[in-house]
Amino acid sequence: RRRAAFDRALRALLDPAPASRPSPLAELLAAALVAVAQACMLLQCAVAFVWEQRIRIVATPWLLLKYGEYPIPADALLSVVVPARNEAAHIRACLRALLDKAKDRKHLEVVVVDAASTDGTRQVLDAEFAADDAVRVVDYLDGGGRGPTLLAGAQAARGTLLFFLHADTLVPDDYDDAIRAELEDPAVEIAAFAFQTTYSRDSRAARVLEHAVNWRSRVLRLPWGDQGLAITKRRFFALDGGFKPIPVFEDLDFVVRARAAGAYRGRRVVTLDKAVTTSARRYADLYAFVLNNLLNAFLLAWWHLGATPNQLFRLYYGKTIARQSANTHFRA
Repeated sequence: RRRAAFDRALRALLDPAPASRPSPLAELLAAALVAVAQACMLLQCAVAFVWEQRIRIVATPWLLLKYGEYPIPADALLSVVVPARNEAAHIRACLRALLDKAKDRKHLEVVVVDAASTDGTRQVLDAEFAADDAVRVVDYLDGGGRGPTLLAGAQAARGTLLFFLHADTLVPDDYDDAIRAELEDPAVEIAAFAFQTTYSRDSRAARVLEHAVNWRSRVLRLPWGDQGLAITKRRFFALDGGFKPIPVFEDLDFVVRARAAGAYRGRRVVTLDKAVTTSARRYADLYAFVLNNLLNAFLLAWWHLGATPNQLFRLYYGKTIARQSANTHFRA
């Protein structure tokens, strides 16, 4: 009931007339609320980042060589893993961008993990990409959310390099060349792209979100999954087996572990200058945009306090996850 009352009050402030454009005052209020939400998230991430630096050591050249697998061959295969659960509206554009904007298609494969879609996603894949040798479709039927779906894709991938990308995200030109250039550096643990969203380009709230996400990613070295995450396959599985089989925050959990391992071994998390473009489908209107940011800030705080993945999933999606492993805690 409290959540419903909060929703009504927020909608009344930001979207009193849904059919019309939000007023300048509503836009300003939305930008302020998004700024507050992002500031709370940045503060939490900053505290965790400073605490984590207690374990940092000064790396020596032999340590970098010991834990590396370099040099990476120039013809190393790059596997792009795309999880798909009811993504019929977005999967075509995502895969077309991956194929058309790659600089070296000969050394590229796209692994789409279809997690029992029911909206025609598989039909789109079969009709559009069945004849393309660079695209493989893997069926994943065990449920459990995005975490185990991504892990299934990584296990099926044949490449030396892995790039995890959401199905509603579009890559920039020559993205594969940018990934290779970063991962060829033995001092790089994991690489991600900068973030931008398709939400209204003249929205103050959207600009606040983009600046906050990119600042967190570059300064606190904490990119999230909607920026695309690139790592060598060997290092991926060396990080406790890669993504944990959890339904939410699998990207945050993974990057935090990668960042800690990189700091210990003298490697870093980098954010590229090029940006991927993420769909604003979660933001149907200004109200939804602000609510999503406030909810993310609360979920992040609850995660830091030890909430289980199933608790977070239930709050975010309003339902429970069937997979039993979702009731385990994030940290080993």
